Amino acid sequence: MKGTELGFAKILPFVVPLALYAALLVLRSETYVPLLSSWWSSHELSQGLIILPISMILAITQLGGWAIRPLAPSYLWLSVFVVANFLLVIARLSNIQVAEYFFAVIAVVIVPLVLFGRIASKESLFPYLFGALALPVWDPLNPVFQHISFIATRVIMGLTTIPHYVEGYSIELIDGTFVIDTGCSGLRYMISAIVISLLYCHLYFRGWKAKVLSIVSLIAFALIGNWLRIFLIILIGHFTRMTSSIVHDHATFGWVIFACLLVCWFYMNRWFHSIDIPAPDVSK
Repeated sequence: MKGTELGFAKILPFVVPLALYAALLVLRSETYVPLLSSWWSSHELSQGLIILPISMILAITQLGGWAIRPLAPSYLWLSVFVVANFLLVIARLSNIQVAEYFFAVIAVVIVPLVLFGRIASKESLFPYLFGALALPVWDPLNPVFQHISFIATRVIMGLTTIPHYVEGYSIELIDGTFVIDTGCSGLRYMISAIVISLLYCHLYFRGWKAKVLSIVSLIAFALIGNWLRIFLIILIGHFTRMTSSIVHDHATFGWVIFACLLVCWFYMNRWFHSIDIPAPDVSK
């Protein structure tokens, strides 16, 4: 009997988190199924499918990997978990989808804190803050970056000899018109830049100077890359008399530009490593 009890005690830390995740998915399926579906089908929100698993892996790794450990529940984070679920229900009944998804993500992200909060409180909160990047709070920034992209494109076009006329968010050429809509805001590249740079800096940098420079540089690359994408599409449209397929379907084209700039950023990080705080010598 004692052997059985000991065996159950060993697997308890694995069973409880899995049971809690399963309970969330089953009891809140009317929320999580549409949320996962929206992430899968949306270009702007698909990063959530990557962010949450990475957040969970980082949290588990930080707590010592998959080693057996006793549960160390935090009643503070349990209270936050209960409140998040309560507000999730209120938001759903009120038909406020953004708020519903907001609290749904919070409930998932803080599960390790609820179960191992007293241990996790001694470690970095980065895994949980990183998971918060999956929150559906980015849409209000779309018009902002749309306007910035339009201003940048208008300035770049002003430096060329291509005949064009600007009206609203439209740039009219002789052979056609380009509209800088919200899909041209570049928000998807901005979010990707933030996610990649934060994760890279957390894993490989120690000092704040190197981290800030690395993050800011990739965000700048994402902005400039989007402006370059729009300008090149207009340029291609002008010289091909609007017949190029890139003019009408340019999503992949944008990611190719972002990938090229990402390679440059990784190479630039070699210099950031040279100014970073060196790791302590564990041999001494």
